[in-house]
Amino acid sequence: MSLEAQERRIAGLLGFADLVAILMVGATMFSGFATWRTATIADQIMKSSERPYIGVEGITLDTDAAGGPAVAVDYRDFGHVPADGVRVRGELLLDGHRLVLVTKTVGIMSPQVPHVLFLHLTRDQFEAAIGGKAILSARFTARYNSAAERQFCYCEDFSYSRHAGMFEAVGGTTRCDGSPAAGL
Repeated sequence: MSLEAQERRIAGLLGFADLVAILMVGATMFSGFATWRTATIADQIMKSSERPYIGVEGITLDTDAAGGPAVAVDYRDFGHVPADGVRVRGELLLDGHRLVLVTKTVGIMSPQVPHVLFLHLTRDQFEAAIGGKAILSARFTARYNSAAERQFCYCEDFSYSRHAGMFEAVGGTTRCDGSPAAGL
């Protein structure tokens, strides 16, 4: 093989090596992008699942409450992380007319720790509700933040069923805009 042919063969191999090197750099760049995108998606999934979830555990008529009969709203953070900047509001209505409005700044709520909001009513209002002469309803509203400063809202409406002897959920929303939580 002549010297000229050997030089062309070596030049061809070098060109092939350059092409392989460029392809390897490109593959490394695409691999880095894919890794970054996977990490971003995993972070978003974690942030959406690891957040506070405030809600009502139960709502009852408490005839033994200090100060007379009351509606006791048991609420808590059902998530796995604390809620911050928590503000709650409880409303009690009799035949659609507001009896009580209680607003409370809780601050921070740890997961699974029960909190109770008492909404007091008079003995006559209590008797009218359990006797079926008037419709007793309640609304619980909460506005709170996650550690990442995302804002969340919760609003649930309840109506007392004298036949069942308990409050039943009759509506609600988790939207912050245009809901009763917007006023908190």
